[in-house]
Amino acid sequence: MSSEEEKVWLPSDPDRGYSENQFEEAEIINVDVEIGDDDDGPDAVDLPVLPVRGTVLFPVREVMSPLLVSRDVSIAAIEAAMAGDKRILVVAQQDPDRESITADDLFTVGTQAHVARMLKLPDGTTSVLVEGRRRIRVHEFLQERPYFRGRGSVFSDSPEPAPATETMSSGMLRLFKKVVDLSEHLPEDVYIRAMNAESPSVLADVVASSMDIPFLQLQELLELEQVSERLQRLHEIVVNEIQLLETGKSIESKINAKVEKAQHTYVLKEQMKAITKEIGETDLAAREAQELADRLEQGSYPPAVKERVTKEIDRLNSMPPGAPEINVIRNYVEWILDLPWKKRTRDRLDIATAEQVLNDSHFGLEPVKERILEYLSVRKLARRMRSPVLCLVGPPGVGKTSLGQAIADSMGRKFVRVTLGGVRDEAEIRGHRRTYIGSMPGRILQTMREAGTINPVFMLDEIDKLGIDFRGDPTTALLEVLDPEQNHAFSDHYLEIPYNISNVLFIAAANTLYGLPPALVDRMEVVEIPGYVEDEKVAIAERFVLPRQLHEHGLQEQHLKVGKSALQRIIREYTREAGVRSLEREIATLCRRRAFRLAEGGKSPVKLTARSIPKYLGAPKFRFGAAEENDEVATATGVFRTASGGELMPVEVIINEGSGGLMTTGQLGDVMKESIKAAQTYLRSHAADFGIDQRKFDSMDFHVHIPNGGIPKDGSSAGITIATALASALSGRAVRKDTTMTGEITLRGRILRTDGLKEKILAAHRAGLKQFIMPEANARELDDVPDKARRDLNFVLAKHMGEVVEAALLGTSG
Repeated sequence: MSSEEEKVWLPSDPDRGYSENQFEEAEIINVDVEIGDDDDGPDAVDLPVLPVRGTVLFPVREVMSPLLVSRDVSIAAIEAAMAGDKRILVVAQQDPDRESITADDLFTVGTQAHVARMLKLPDGTTSVLVEGRRRIRVHEFLQERPYFRGRGSVFSDSPEPAPATETMSSGMLRLFKKVVDLSEHLPEDVYIRAMNAESPSVLADVVASSMDIPFLQLQELLELEQVSERLQRLHEIVVNEIQLLETGKSIESKINAKVEKAQHTYVLKEQMKAITKEIGETDLAAREAQELADRLEQGSYPPAVKERVTKEIDRLNSMPPGAPEINVIRNYVEWILDLPWKKRTRDRLDIATAEQVLNDSHFGLEPVKERILEYLSVRKLARRMRSPVLCLVGPPGVGKTSLGQAIADSMGRKFVRVTLGGVRDEAEIRGHRRTYIGSMPGRILQTMREAGTINPVFMLDEIDKLGIDFRGDPTTALLEVLDPEQNHAFSDHYLEIPYNISNVLFIAAANTLYGLPPALVDRMEVVEIPGYVEDEKVAIAERFVLPRQLHEHGLQEQHLKVGKSALQRIIREYTREAGVRSLEREIATLCRRRAFRLAEGGKSPVKLTARSIPKYLGAPKFRFGAAEENDEVATATGVFRTASGGELMPVEVIINEGSGGLMTTGQLGDVMKESIKAAQTYLRSHAADFGIDQRKFDSMDFHVHIPNGGIPKDGSSAGITIATALASALSGRAVRKDTTMTGEITLRGRILRTDGLKEKILAAHRAGLKQFIMPEANARELDDVPDKARRDLNFVLAKHMGEVVEAALLGTSG
């Protein structure tokens, strides 16, 4: 049963829950037209009780109140009243939601009513029209089934002085007039009925029964004996109702004013459109603004973005045609709408497939592949995680940039790349503010628009080539980009709206970390790629480089075949690099020469061997097998690390008669000059240990030269190489031609740890050397060296300079 059962509807109520047809089909049990009969019976009553829920019936004569009932006890009570004198006692129940009730659930004060009409509706419910006559206090309930029956007496008002109640009645009448004027639901005849009330008690009942008051307050008003208390309590209720109605009217008037203004603006705009169309002109700015509004409505954007764009479109609409700021606002809105805010690609979390993609696209590079597969594995188990920021550090040509594309393919993400080499302006990263002419977002957001998704693989190439000048430091602008704690709300000066780039997988590429701020390096996970050994280069050339070059030059596989021995000779004698970029250029030269022969009419297949390589590439560029052709005195070969990987560094020493002077050439830095002095001092203090005449240090002049003088050189790792060359020159013992070395020397002859060991070992291996002298403190780093290099080289782990001299010099001391 609905909660509206047995609810009183005033005659002004527009909706009683039934249609006119339903009332036409209702069965009218009885009609009593003698309403207002003064014969209400004795003061003591014994009547059927009609329990009602959520409402209170007041004794207001000549006002018919419809009641809708459906419970069996209620219908039985009405039928009993209709069978008798049509009097019934209407009492409210204390809990309106209670379905099954007893006498304890009813209030003890109710209203004696006269049943005027009873209708049985088609849905089984019954509607009755009743007229309230008198207040009744119920003393006891005589029965509960088949209907409630109660015994009670008339509830009379307490006598009070007439002037006091009349004054309160006048005030109540004025307040009620105000309620009727403010309310849209109370008709004017309700006020007329209150104005014609014959007593203050009747006035209070008319006002209470006409207003929408919670039924518990209505019951309280019904039970009050003194009319003055009833009027005072009702006065508080009416004043509160007036305040609510006035507030509602104020809000409604403001809303209506806004609606009228919006309608007026809309009408004017439509009229303007019609006028411009009639005279043959088109409002281009308005049409573009509408297109932007349509894009905003059709797209998926965060609430802050929608609010900002809507505000800018409103500004665009309010500007006169030809205003210079129209283009600025339009470009700004288009940038916001073009950026991806929610669109993302789904990660491919099949680890086996991702591993296959990485292996098919790149040979070697196991540390990077393992790191990506670890990331995908964790992502598969934990859906929400911070994307790492990888920094691939290695010499040119080792595949850092192409590895970013392979990572994107393995994950199923979009790949975008931005080159930072030569960027010196901070605004290139963060964008320019809109106050500048021609301003636009920075490269980060430009590239995100190109990606079209919020989770691409983003390659920051040549990050070590960023510059600093008066326009700012772009490396500091990258701090926010690469910080997982901040990049969820990246701030671009042009956009001025926080943009979330925390879902992006950033991959930075650099040749060296030298010069980058420590704070920036700390935000990245550095993965070093030292370079390839010969076997890896041969495999890369066979699997990737040669097929790609054949395709780019329009050749088939049968047109040019390059054997393994030919590739080895190209690698050894025509290239000397950590990567494969020069190797690819040499193979491209072979393809061009072969394409030229085919264009001339040659059709026979060509298989190149090691012997035929000079016919195509010319004379060898490098000597493979040893840094020096013979074992030389006063010449030692060191190795150092550059941005291009490891490189060999010969050291030459000449001693002539003189007075102990020292000359250095080869564009050496201060640290390297100090290493030369430290080596000289050590040898002088330990001359007898190496069979050196102590007097030579005072009677000879020393000249230390490091070739390739056009290249600046510095660092302490050449200390043992310089000391070895000096020891060879002073003792006359030759240095082994197949030996290279690295390490810093102290004044006591101790060998200190050095950096970049892996790159230096690979450089020695590329040169075909056989012995590598290194500090014992670097022994653990040999685990990171490729197996091929470890097998081909003999490593001498030295703790003291004496061990270096014995391993590098031929003959014996003394």
